[in-house]
Amino acid sequence: MKTHKVRPALIEIKFNLIEEMQGDIILRGNKLYTCKQLNTLQLHKKESNDKVFELILISLEDEKIEIGDLYIMDEFLMNPVKDKNEADRCNNYPSIAPFCKKVIARQSQISPEYISKFVEQYNNGCVKDFEIEMMYKDCPNSSIENWNYFPEPLLTNGFVSIVEKEPITYTEEEVNKLLHKFLDIQEGLNTYQRHASLDVWFEQNKKK
Repeated sequence: MKTHKVRPALIEIKFNLIEEMQGDIILRGNKLYTCKQLNTLQLHKKESNDKVFELILISLEDEKIEIGDLYIMDEFLMNPVKDKNEADRCNNYPSIAPFCKKVIARQSQISPEYISKFVEQYNNGCVKDFEIEMMYKDCPNSSIENWNYFPEPLLTNGFVSIVEKEPITYTEEEVNKLLHKFLDIQEGLNTYQRHASLDVWFEQNKKK
């Protein structure tokens, strides 16, 4: 199974009445809601300071942006690549390339269950990246070597297939060994070098 690491992002869109929206995400104050949630809370009337967003998934993989791809330059601007020069700028120009993120999926391809989960994560300040399954289309006149050249999200019932990972657990013995290893490393450093936190070290040395 091929997988792709993605990051959820919000793109602001225009709207007239919340009642007309289907499944979009509303920012009211500093909290996100789905239209369904607002209707349930009897808060469905449009407020002057409401903002409406589309949820998209952007690629975190090192891949080229091609003509016709959608990409974002920041969380509020999404564009289609119109020609080779624009694709070259996205991929190669030093000040632009790091900020061109390819759009892997639009909100219509994201399940309502995940959208609700994203809103909850956002409101709790802990939105997480995740992986989705990919499929690979045959190239026209392809050879065996390049048959998997065109990756696309694998859709299940019309929605991207999110890879559900089992939570990583540690035994008491494993925790004890990790802590002693960290302390041993710190012991071998001078005071000036002891700036790396346990959190940073653990992130680099934890189970994958």
